[in-house]
Amino acid sequence: MPLIHLSLDVEVGEQSVDYRCSRCGMVALAIVAGGGAGLAANGVALSKAQFDAEIGAAALSRLAPCPRCGHRSRAALFKVLAVGAVVGVATAMAAAFVVAEQFHRSDPEGRLAPAVGAGTFLATVATTTALKLRSVRRRVRLRRVIR
Repeated sequence: MPLIHLSLDVEVGEQSVDYRCSRCGMVALAIVAGGGAGLAANGVALSKAQFDAEIGAAALSRLAPCPRCGHRSRAALFKVLAVGAVVGVATAMAAAFVVAEQFHRSDPEGRLAPAVGAGTFLATVATTTALKLRSVRRRVRLRRVIR
């Protein structure tokens, strides 16, 4: 059986990304701190760390609020909410199943599990969104470009 040799490449540092506000049109240079990971199998690159870092930097810069008008990209914000919703559904289902199993004697109508599931879903979406936006605030610096 042939051996597969995997190698991992990591790119960490700052990426420069062009930023343009879709509302007011302000142009800036976004300096994004972050990193990316690349994978190679038997010397054949499956992904490149530099490309991963550049894609991540571009996505984070779209989440940064415009310094002039405060607008964020709706598409980027929707993507963050969608990821939070997917994670939220999984955690809500797990929490609801655990509550339904543990409290089936004391809650014969089964009203507690949906309430716990809904609460878990909302908390998960709010937390993932807040953490992502906080990460953007720490990792993205905008420098205005005068044209």
